[in-house]
Parts: sequence; structure tokens; C-alpha cells
Amino acid sequence: MSIIDWNQKTTEDLEDFLKPKIILPGTEHYAGSYQGWAATDHLPAMICACENTEDVQAAVDYAQKMKLKLSVRGGGHNWEGLAFADGGLVIDLTRLNSISIDTTASVALIGGGVKSIALIAAADEHQLVAVTGPSGEVGVAGFVLGGGYGLTTSSHGLGSDNLLAAEVVMADGSLVHTSATENPDLLWALRGGGGNLEWSLSCTFSYILQNLYWPAGSCSTSRRQNKYWRDTTN
Repeated sequence: MSIIDWNQKTTEDLEDFLKPKIILPGTEHYAGSYQGWAATDHLPAMICACENTEDVQAAVDYAQKMKLKLSVRGGGHNWEGLAFADGGLVIDLTRLNSISIDTTASVALIGGGVKSIALIAAADEHQLVAVTGPSGEVGVAGFVLGGGYGLTTSSHGLGSDNLLAAEVVMADGSLVHTSATENPDLLWALRGGGGNLEWSLSCTFSYILQNLYWPAGSCSTSRRQNKYWRDTTN
């Protein structure tokens, strides 16, 4: 956990820290960082390419101090374009894409920028499946926060049902852990909290994985979903 109190930093301190990570309109990487699933006329004032928890905390505090609208890009798949705040600051989580799987507990610890196709592929290596959306490009964090209705919901529940714990960056930039035993009310709120609570899951979160096969041993919907996205999505 970060021990830096970012809220006590000056605007100049935050600008210096974030400068290498900020992407501005008209620069080389802006167009690529601005690509989302939905076509909107939103034009963010800046995009912060976050690589770790401290980057997210600093970006949140900077937006607060500058009174900028704040949004988060995980997968960028929301149909309203919520990932891209018009005239605001976008916290881009696509670089926070780590996946660690505990096969004994059947739990994945994943970053806020992980897309469904990446989690499906990682789980499939261990004969496990995650509840994900109908597209491999959907970000897992946004999917869970939106409730998470997917192809395997009938057998394994909603995505939000499978959220076990999370590291949460609060509006003041502080980092909080939440689980069934630690800040449980916050975990309850995250389950279906909706778009742009996604920055709450910007660090890591724990997600239940399921067995691929029905007890009878026949090929399940879960297995067919894994094969479909592995074969058809880059």
C-alpha cells in the first residue's frame, strides 16, 4: 500500500510527478489512447497513462485540485463513452493488466485494466472460467461494476456476485481495502455500482473462477465461451 499522502501534495508537485504519464490532445499518442468502443464527441483535456497505484492516486488528487471532471478507462467499452470525460482527465488503466491465478482457491487477482479475453485465456490454462461479458474487449472491472451479465450467468451468477475483494482509491486519493470482513459496505456498493466507480478497482481485485465442466463431464457453455473468444479475438 502506498504511504504517500497525495492529498497533501501541491498542484505543482502533482504536475511534476504526472508529467511523463500525461497525454495531451494533438500529441502522437492521444488518438490511440482515446479509442473506445462507442463513438462519442467527448474530448478529454488530458489522459493519464497510469502504471501503478500511486499514479492513480496522484491523478485523482490532481483532478480534484484542478476541479477537472474525472473518468476512467478500463476496457473503454461503455456505450455512453463514460470512459472519456469531455474536457476532463481520463485515468487510463490499460497498463494495469496483471493477472495472477490461485488455482487452489480458484481466485484471480487482476488489475483494473484487464480485458475479458485476457482473463478468459489465463483461466483456461488452468481449466477454469471467469464470468465475463459477451465480448472479449470488455474490461473486467467495468463489467463487474455494471453488475456483470454474461454468457455463464445462468450457471455462475453475475460478475458482481464473483467479486471477493478490491483495493479502492477513494475521492481523496487514499487507498482502502474492501472485502467481506474489511469495509464490507464498500464491497456491497461496488457490486453493480456502475460506470466510473471503475477507478475504485484501479489497483487489483479478487475474482472467483469456476470449473469449466459440469459434473457430468459434458462440454459446458463456459468451455464453449472460452474456445470461442480464444479462437476469434486477438
